[in-house]
Amino acid sequence: MGSAPLPPATADKVRPLAPAGAGVTYDRTLGRATLKWAANKEMDLAGYRVYRRLGTSTAWTRVSSATAPVTTTSFVNSPPPTGQTYLYELRAVDRAGNESPGGPDLTVVSVDRTPTAAPAGVTAADGATGTVLAWQPVTGAVKYTVHRQRTGTTDQVAQVATGVTATTWKDTTAAERTASTYWVSAVDAAGNTSARTAVSATRGDWAPGAPKGLTVVDASHAVRQHALSWTAPADTDVVSYNVYRDGSLLRSVSGTSHTDMQAVWHGTTYRYTVTAVDRAGHESAASAEAVITTEGDLIAPAAVTGVRATPREDGVLVEWDASTEADLKRYEVYRAERYDDGDGGFVWLAHRVEYLSADATSFLHPADADGETVMYGVIAVDRWENQLDVTDSSLNWAEVTELGTPPAE
Repeated sequence: MGSAPLPPATADKVRPLAPAGAGVTYDRTLGRATLKWAANKEMDLAGYRVYRRLGTSTAWTRVSSATAPVTTTSFVNSPPPTGQTYLYELRAVDRAGNESPGGPDLTVVSVDRTPTAAPAGVTAADGATGTVLAWQPVTGAVKYTVHRQRTGTTDQVAQVATGVTATTWKDTTAAERTASTYWVSAVDAAGNTSARTAVSATRGDWAPGAPKGLTVVDASHAVRQHALSWTAPADTDVVSYNVYRDGSLLRSVSGTSHTDMQAVWHGTTYRYTVTAVDRAGHESAASAEAVITTEGDLIAPAAVTGVRATPREDGVLVEWDASTEADLKRYEVYRAERYDDGDGGFVWLAHRVEYLSADATSFLHPADADGETVMYGVIAVDRWENQLDVTDSSLNWAEVTELGTPPAE
């Protein structure tokens, strides 16, 4: 009895077993995933098929050949370098075309070498303090870079901003009266830089920036000078600076320093500002204010007390009590003489006769012994040159008649 013939292959409906022992490695430098697995035991095995899907999707896509199965037990694939998670699945297939269930999912996280889209809606607007660029936010971007080149030149394209996290940026360094082309790129978290979007703008002729770092110090106690210095703004067309004191223009200077020697008084507060002026005559905003208060005060010492005048053959001895002023510098001795006022009365007219040191309490005035009646007064002067006026009503005068015989009238 003869044996029955085998059924034709097309009648085979039995699926192979899923491949076993599968694993995957990923080379981040080359961006390649290598899958390996154990061989199936089916006698009618034709090979294997490899499928892949995104971790966020449920739809599998065959990445091995659509016309012939893989006949080895390894497979290399390069998933898109997007930094996303991909899953691989192996399936065995026999000569009848039956495909096994999928084996365990194999996970790969690809290297991210895919930049975002280029920035869109890029605009440039010139203003007093610089050219303002703006653009629409780019999905996936964590920062933006800006490059610049003078329009119509072969100048090097320079990167002028990096790490910009907003969707606007101001160029404060572009030269005035100059056209520039800008390029804006988006950078993602992996450091991928997008294509660049270009925009052009022309800087106008604006007032320069305000000077910075204005300082003022007392340069000389003896002659009362204030030394000012400041830092120039970044503008390249500044030709002079205006120095203001208490809001009034003091002087225009070409450098970044000035010494104020105009009526600087002791015990007084002065407020200074500086502005920059460019070639076109545009004046900047004022710098931050610098304030200084000079040493000393404006208060005259009190009237000297105990003023006495004694006539002698050799003149008049003037004596007084020592002043208690802590900042006493000297004494000035005055002599007052009586004159007819033309209306039947008389007036006293005083003039200074001597300067004396702060430790003096007497002075011999070598006046002629002519029997004239005169007055002597002593005025204290402090180190700030404050003193009472000779006509001040608080002064103490000593009247004395000199020895001798007055001349006949």
